[in-house]
Amino acid sequence: MTSFLLSTGTFLHGLAFASAAASVLYVFVFAMASRFGPRAPHAGSPSSAAPPDAWPSLAVLLPAYREDAVIVDTARRAAQHDYHGRFEVIVIADSLRPSTLRSLKALPITLIQVDFEESTKARAINATLNRMATDRYDAVTVLDADNVMAPGCLEALGRALAGGARSVQGRRVAKNVGSTWALVDGVSEAINNALFRRGHAALGLSAALIGSGLAIETDLFRRLMAEIDTPAGLDKALEMRLTRRGIVTAYAPGAVVYDEKVTGSDQFVQQRSRWMGAQGRYLRTSLRSGLLALRRGGPIDHVDKVVQTALPPRGLLLGTLPLAALAAALAGAFGTPGAFTWAAGWAGLTGVLILALALALPRDRPDLEVTGALRALPAALACAFGALLLSPRALVPNTRTEHHSVGAPRSAPGAREAEDAREAEDACDLPLAADAASRTGA
Repeated sequence: MTSFLLSTGTFLHGLAFASAAASVLYVFVFAMASRFGPRAPHAGSPSSAAPPDAWPSLAVLLPAYREDAVIVDTARRAAQHDYHGRFEVIVIADSLRPSTLRSLKALPITLIQVDFEESTKARAINATLNRMATDRYDAVTVLDADNVMAPGCLEALGRALAGGARSVQGRRVAKNVGSTWALVDGVSEAINNALFRRGHAALGLSAALIGSGLAIETDLFRRLMAEIDTPAGLDKALEMRLTRRGIVTAYAPGAVVYDEKVTGSDQFVQQRSRWMGAQGRYLRTSLRSGLLALRRGGPIDHVDKVVQTALPPRGLLLGTLPLAALAAALAGAFGTPGAFTWAAGWAGLTGVLILALALALPRDRPDLEVTGALRALPAALACAFGALLLSPRALVPNTRTEHHSVGAPRSAPGAREAEDAREAEDACDLPLAADAASRTGA
């Protein structure tokens, strides 16, 4: 009996180690690609001097559910954005106060009011798509109610679309890192940009969607959204459908969008529980299609997206790997055979993960003080475990992350990378391809 328990324990330990090693290897590969991989500009995009008709026309959707504190400032800034082509800002007002609606009506935007017993972002967008003349726009861009576009954001998205991309994700960055939780949230998103967007694009795979700062061809977006009615995880729902169709999402790092980060532990737990709940849901619903794609040899992008839903959060890995190494070392100290070997393995995985995350940190964000984020790591891990426990019950309507910060950050983090990206694209300016407007539908 003792021998059976020892062999079972060894097997489970090995299974846990193999799973952790696969996750760390995945992170390391894409961290290396993000730092050292190619950064190819979009060929066939219009030059800055091209007439407005040469640029894709854009509908900029701003869903706002009880976002009275920020939506007027966001809409005003969006309407003032400088874009070479034609664009229209459309605010989707859900449960806003009358005073907010009056302020929005005074702006040069289109205001669409919606009302649901159970409000979700997907329902608000679908109601708007059904009411607006979508044939007027080549693509739809989605922003959150707190998002502020950096100069050149729509231009970068437009270049990617004109260059042949049907789906594009911009670079979302923190606009507030003054609190510990905002710093942790900002560092996390910066690392995700490197791993799941820049790193994937460097290897020819789809960049991960975030839920805002994205642009998708209008007809394609309408068809995809008609299939979606989810209280959370709209980005996951879209990318699963895109990758099943073999459509690659391009990454446009020059399309910088400033995003308000959470400022308290309660917000952190609430937000992460929704994200984890959505991740678990799409792992369950997409596992079969991912295995079928793997057996058929593609689309490999879809396989990759399903694998992503099975990955544990990087923060949880960073907290649990050292604990596993310590536990194995203690077991070795009490005479458990082979425990020190396991401890060395867990410690090695910890080192590789730390190296990967260091490679993924952005070089143009000096405001993201990593030491401050590391000091907050124990509290963040506790909250992440709490969010994991709450995640099965987190996918409910009428939920949101509260926002209060208006305007763009004074230091304009991410601006240097945006400028570098625009310079690279300018070096390859070409007249708009004649067949760019005749793309076939999926």
